Amino acid sequence: MRLPTWGYERRIFGHEIGFTICPGLWAIGLYWGDDPPSIYLAVPLVMLNVESNQEYKGDGWDCDWFWLRFIIGKQEMRLELDLHSWFVGFKMFETNDWSIHLGPLDLEFEYGKLYRNDEWPMKPTLRLFSKADPRCDCMDGEGEVE
Repeated sequence: MRLPTWGYERRIFGHEIGFTICPGLWAIGLYWGDDPPSIYLAVPLVMLNVESNQEYKGDGWDCDWFWLRFIIGKQEMRLELDLHSWFVGFKMFETNDWSIHLGPLDLEFEYGKLYRNDEWPMKPTLRLFSKADPRCDCMDGEGEVE
């Protein structure tokens, strides 16, 4: 179930500038992206954003690594290191998708979303009581839909 969110965005000089208010956002931090350029600033209950309207080119700095992926039934837990993302706190926009952040470390929990996918974001470190779908030809080598 998606938590109630309120937001506003406005296009100014080729950028989307806005904010989102959500009762599940209990984090302080900063996220920046370089392809396309973007920046997000979070304080409890509010996330501010500035995003460029450019298309994704695939030439950004890849500094996101998945370290562990556990799947038990439909519950998935992932540990990742993302040097673009520096948050401290708890984020939940959906009741079946939430995460705990400590600097660039992100412990993410999802229920019933990607547990059957063995291709993204990495092969499971441990899989119990669930089966993976056969490889899907709808994904190319980059993980993008063709």
